[in-house]
Amino acid sequence: MLKTHVLGTSVHGAPIHVYELVKPAPVIMILAGIHGDEPQSAYVGDCVVELLRTAVGNMMDEHLVVVPHLNPDGLVKKTRQNGHGVDLNRNFPSANWKQLPPDDPYFGGPMAGSEPETQLVLDLFRRYQPRRILTIHCIDQQRYCVNYDGPAENLARIMARENNYPVNADIGHPTPGSLGTWAGYERKIPTITLELPADQPEESCWQDNRDAILNFIQAEL
Repeated sequence: MLKTHVLGTSVHGAPIHVYELVKPAPVIMILAGIHGDEPQSAYVGDCVVELLRTAVGNMMDEHLVVVPHLNPDGLVKKTRQNGHGVDLNRNFPSANWKQLPPDDPYFGGPMAGSEPETQLVLDLFRRYQPRRILTIHCIDQQRYCVNYDGPAENLARIMARENNYPVNADIGHPTPGSLGTWAGYERKIPTITLELPADQPEESCWQDNRDAILNFIQAEL
């Protein structure tokens, strides 16, 4: 059975929902809608939730925790950042978190973990201690890929067999304060960042990645 509750609220008070498919198994976490100018990400996150409501979800043996719209303020404004102008994927308290000027598009906040949305994710980690993580993003200039941090290369290749995306250990630019660094690299939790093509329609992104995401969920490692 799929359970729904409000995890907390955004900077501007929008509810952030979490969907949980409860099974007697270690938790798999899926996060989407982290950057508000990446609508394909939130759309695919919503599609994952709807899939869990179907017979496919009923037959799953995995315990899923899904947050499809982590940055509702940014999604409304179509901005990368949250309501404070912070890039949430540069706000995690990793060892390489970096102070940047507030007008920098990758501004990671006044301090690591400063944002309410980031704090909600950190609370989820403390509560569920997930065994693997999938975060869904978009990227331009044909750089779409399955990026992995920590011991997740096999997971990335399992996904790539379905979506035919390149498998990359490096996204091609520094990502201080990212979830991948904090969870995957530093805590050794297998972490995948699925980078969807930003120039592709939302429904195509879902159709191309539905089976890849199912493989991520159901992979035996």
